[in-house]
Amino acid sequence: GATATVEFTLLNYAAKVTDKDGNELEGSPYKTFADAITVAQGSEGSTVTLLDDVTLTKQQVISSGKLTLDLNGKNLINENGRVLYIYEEADLTIKDSGEGGTIETKYEYVDCIENSGKLTVESGIIKGDGGIRNYGVLYFNDGTVEADFYAAITNYSSGTVYVYNGVLKGGKNPAAVDNNGTLYIYDGEIKGITNSNTVYIS
Repeated sequence: GATATVEFTLLNYAAKVTDKDGNELEGSPYKTFADAITVAQGSEGSTVTLLDDVTLTKQQVISSGKLTLDLNGKNLINENGRVLYIYEEADLTIKDSGEGGTIETKYEYVDCIENSGKLTVESGIIKGDGGIRNYGVLYFNDGTVEADFYAAITNYSSGTVYVYNGVLKGGKNPAAVDNNGTLYIYDGEIKGITNSNTVYIS
């Protein structure tokens, strides 16, 4: 019999997007993380799942919508600044259904994530000179923030932070949490708090 030779070209896809019912959206998967986020923002309750390690050239803005980012054991890295900037109208949940999934900035003296909206962290590792800069509402349910220089969480006067579990490690200068807003701590491993406002510890 004749033998046919077929050549496959492997395309690297950055992420897939599924709707709130778990169905993959039209056009998914996407070659860029930015494209996946744009589509997800238009589908309430959708999930962006990383399919490969992604290196950004600029910060990714989450401007609106309610969506979940599943790291899926992959790494989301920006070498030129913060990784995620969440606007007031946005509601983002970060989780890792795999193991060792990381969001990391390799740029000096910036925080990995800036939140002015609603951010929920369920799992995953967040790394950088600073961790999360919060002006909105942050629910830290579990996961790890490892900051090399600043605090793991810097909470500004407009911000409210709830820490239910997880590990928060601060950098060389301050403690793990630098609080100028409202901070609720229920559990977790927190290496010290610098506080100039209200802390509720239960």
